[in-house]
Amino acid sequence: VFSAYLGLLLDEDLIATTNRLNRHWHGKIAVLFDGKCGLCRRSVFMLTLLDHLNRLRCIDYWKTTERKAIAPKLTIATLDRAMHVIFPNKKVYRGFDGFRELAPHLPSLWLFLPLLYAPGITPVGRWAYARIAERRKRCNHKSCVFPSPRGRGPG
Repeated sequence: VFSAYLGLLLDEDLIATTNRLNRHWHGKIAVLFDGKCGLCRRSVFMLTLLDHLNRLRCIDYWKTTERKAIAPKLTIATLDRAMHVIFPNKKVYRGFDGFRELAPHLPSLWLFLPLLYAPGITPVGRWAYARIAERRKRCNHKSCVFPSPRGRGPG
């Protein structure tokens, strides 16, 4: 029944709801990701789909001008280790911590918030994120544009 009522909503209703939820929110959350990594691009695509409140600004860190405007002090080597999330108040989170801080801003992930903040989940989440981030460098898929399975580089 609830889903049937959702079908009756007009675009104006959805816009009004988004505006109401964002009335105390100012600025965009910058998500810096590796635009040369297929896994990273797919992950950011999913984040974009989940961004119903329109709070995210996803930035490929290989685009120097955009990166320097948002995070001038972060180096490519630092950014290459994990996704970085920068909030309008300039707080920076990386990897699992960044994803966990993004979750409250993505309504589709609200169901997972208790799990993300459960006692003991932080070291497990950081470990899992680090393993995935490390293995993405070995990508042999055509969507990854690394010069070799172990190599990293701008080309």
